[in-house]
Order: sequence, then C-alpha cells, then structure tokens
Amino acid sequence: MDGGRGEPCAIGARADRRAEWAALAVIVAWALAARWPGLVGPFGEGWQHVGAMYALQARNLLRYGPLATMGAGVLNAEVAAPDDWIWYVHHPPGHLWSMAASSVLFGATAFAAKLPGVMAALLQVVVIHRLVASVLSVRAGLAAALMTAALPAGAYFSTHGSELGPLTMAAGLLALLLDERARARAPDRPAMAGVVAALAVSCLAAWVGVVFAGVIALRDLSGRRFRRALVVAAPAVLVALVVMAQNGWVEWRYGDALQGGSLLESFEGHGMDGLLRANIDVGFALKKLRGHARFDFTTAGAIAAALGLIGLFVLHWRRTVESRAAGWLALRLAAVALGYTVPLLQATLMHRYWLLVALPLVALLVGTAVHLAAVGRVRGIATAMLLLAIAGSATLKVWRAHANDETAWYEEAGRFVREQTPPDAQVFTVEHGSSCLGFYAQRSVNGGVSDALVPDGPPGDEPLLPSAHPWFLIALPPVMPPADPWAGVAAWLDRWFVPRIAVLDGGRHETRLYDLSERAR
Repeated sequence: MDGGRGEPCAIGARADRRAEWAALAVIVAWALAARWPGLVGPFGEGWQHVGAMYALQARNLLRYGPLATMGAGVLNAEVAAPDDWIWYVHHPPGHLWSMAASSVLFGATAFAAKLPGVMAALLQVVVIHRLVASVLSVRAGLAAALMTAALPAGAYFSTHGSELGPLTMAAGLLALLLDERARARAPDRPAMAGVVAALAVSCLAAWVGVVFAGVIALRDLSGRRFRRALVVAAPAVLVALVVMAQNGWVEWRYGDALQGGSLLESFEGHGMDGLLRANIDVGFALKKLRGHARFDFTTAGAIAAALGLIGLFVLHWRRTVESRAAGWLALRLAAVALGYTVPLLQATLMHRYWLLVALPLVALLVGTAVHLAAVGRVRGIATAMLLLAIAGSATLKVWRAHANDETAWYEEAGRFVREQTPPDAQVFTVEHGSSCLGFYAQRSVNGGVSDALVPDGPPGDEPLLPSAHPWFLIALPPVMPPADPWAGVAAWLDRWFVPRIAVLDGGRHETRLYDLSERAR
C-alpha cells in the first residue's frame, strides 16, 4: 500500500526533474547562441587582443615544444631563436595549454583559441545552476543559470580569450559544488579527490583559482580539519611555486626578456602600489567601477541582484535551513570576488573584464530574488517574463558588442604582411601594436609610431626606424585611431616611398605597406 501511494509522487518527481533538465538545456543553448558571434569571428577590436596574445603563446608552445618553452608563454609572433624570445610568465600556463590542445584539433585559428573558454562557460552555466538549486530551489538555480548564460560578464568575455575567464571560474565553482556535496554525504570525513582535481585545473588556468582554494581551505581550518586544508591548498601552493620559479629562471637566464617585468613587479603594478603611482582619485575610480559593472551586469541585472541581496537578509531573518545555506554560499562567492579584485585594484579599474569574478555572486543574488518573488502561478509567470526580458536585453547588448569588435582588418592585413614581407621583417605602424595583427602576420609588429619620429627631410643613411628589415603598415583611416598625431607619418612615407596597396575589410580601409629599405624618390 505504501508503495502504491508513493508511486504517483515518484512519477511526479521524475517529470519535474525532466522539466528542470529540459529548461537547463535551453539555457545552455542560449549561452552558446549569445557567445556564437564572438566565437566564430576573427580576433578583432576591443579586448580581443588579449585572446590573440594567449593564442600566440599557444602557437609557440606547439611550434617550439613544451620542453624548450618549459610549458610557459613565449610571445613572439615571428619565428625566433630562444635567445630572442619574449617571455610572459605572470600567470599559470593552464589557459594557454588548453588553447594549444584545441589548436592541435582545429589549427592555429582564433576559433580554436576561443573554443576552450566557450566550452568552459557552458559548464559554468550548469555548475552555477546546481550550486544555487542545492541551497534554494530549482527556479532559483535556473534563474542563476540564465544570468550566467546571458549577462555580458560571461557571454561577452567568454570569447575574448583572457586567462581570467570561464576555465578557471568553472573549475573553481565545480570545486565548491563538489565540496558541498562531499560535506553533505560525509560530514565527519568529506571526500576531497574531486575537489582537489577541480582546484588544480582552476589554479593552473588563472590566479583566481588560488582564491577558490583559499576559501575552501579556510572552511576546513575553521572546522579543525588541518590535513584536509593542507591537501586542498596544495594545488594553489604548487602552482604558485612553479610560476615563481619559471619567472625567476627566465629573469636570470634571459635578463630583460620578461614582458612586464618580474612577477612581483606585475603584482605591484596591478595592485594598490600601481593605483597610487597612477594618481587615480577616488571619484575617477568609482566612476570606472560603476561603468564596468554597468557593462558587465547591465543596469537591470544589477537592480535584480540588489533585490536579491535584500532577499538574502529576508531569508536570514526567517532563520530557515535554506537561509543558512544560501547565506554561506553568498559569503563564499563574495570572498572569491573580493579576494581577486581588492588586492588587484589597479587591474580591476583598468580591465573591464576583471569583474567577471563577481558573476557567480550576481547570479546567486538574482536567483534569490526569483526564489522569493516567483511564488504562485501569477507571480511566477510575471517573474519569469521579467527575467527573460533582462536576459534578452543582455544578449542583444552582447551581440552588439561582438558586432562592434568585428573587423576582418587584422586577419586580412596580417595575411597581406605575411605574403609581402620576409620572415625576419619588422613591421611598424601608427596603430596600437595589437597582438591580433601579430597573430595573423606572424611578424614582429611594433605599434604606436607617431609624428615625433618623422625626420625633417629625406631619409638619411639610417632607416627611419631601428631595424635590419623595416617595413611600415598604415591603414587609412586607422582601424584604431592612434592617441598621438600620425598624419605626418603618412605624408612623409608617401613622399619618399612607394607603397604596396590593398583595400581590406570590405573596402573600409586602404592599407599601405612600405619597404623602408627601398627609397624610391
């Protein structure tokens, strides 16, 4: 009799679970659609140059081999001897490893470089759903997943290619989820193999993984599980030691070949010391942060998150089981966000994508607001419509941002340079020295040349620029307008040299390439 009475409940539970996973599948598809234009497009404008920089490192890892490069980042766009390598070892190498692995399958393309981040972003959508649903409700988990799928902090920056992205975030969140489940299953001796594995991936991908490891280890320390805390912190400690050793060895062996200086100099420049040296006042800093937050989370998303924060206090006042669990998860996600932004305030102000570490917290807060608001059929439908409107507006914003970044010039100009110049050519331009151009040209590209370098008269015995094989590339109008005057450079080049001309990017830019070793007039 008991089994007969329980059967309809079991059938209903299975139906609810199927509906939940069907909804989650739709949200994952939404996440892919939001990211698709940025995934399939070439490296272009905006923050795409960061992805191109890591794609260069991935290509060099395959070109020279992991033993020669020690698995670390080499930035040269051109083929270069080891003594001429420019090293970049400020971050753990896992992100460029993932790009290299993808490039083995799909070639050294922008698509291959962006794909690991997008795949990790889809995983992040699923993991945040499970995290939030486990402490609140299925509807809260689905709302949090939808925000992760649609808000620009995830949807736009999943495809820009920085090491600070979905790979480290998805793995760190997975570690939190596995840790919660392990503690629920065996409170006295929670398992840690899966937690440590996920933390290892997160720490290898970016430094924010260290913050995830610290959050979990501190929880173990507070419960006097000292051995577990040490084991959980092990990946972070090992990665930090390896990267510091790489940095120190390169600095000792190759002298000034480290781009951006040592690891300590990089940390100081990105932190409070760099902020003070930049003389940034509080008003300007708050304005920058407000602008970053408005772009990353949208105004509507931020308002929904603020309502969710109020909702957390309401849950705490009710003193329910769910309020305690949701409150602790919010504190852990806040610790992750603050643990990576506060020590690196200069980077947080200068890099719009830095605040993506707060996306899980924002998603949880929106989920909390939905959990409290969507009670009953009418309120549930109204809340769902409002949530879909926020997500739809955010996705349109992401698509517009992708469209603004979309330009074929870097790819087409890179091919033009590669076909017209010898492999050892050094290319100069008034444009910002974007890694996007170097990635496609496979030549050394030096940007930022201004009128200040133009001689008063004709070229002398020495070339305009210090190089054995100097070339100059200029687009009219410029793709990314230079900060310094550049019209004099164009006029001087046209007076003394004959350009090779190509009309690129659908006719938007007449691109001129000058061989400065061949004076024509």
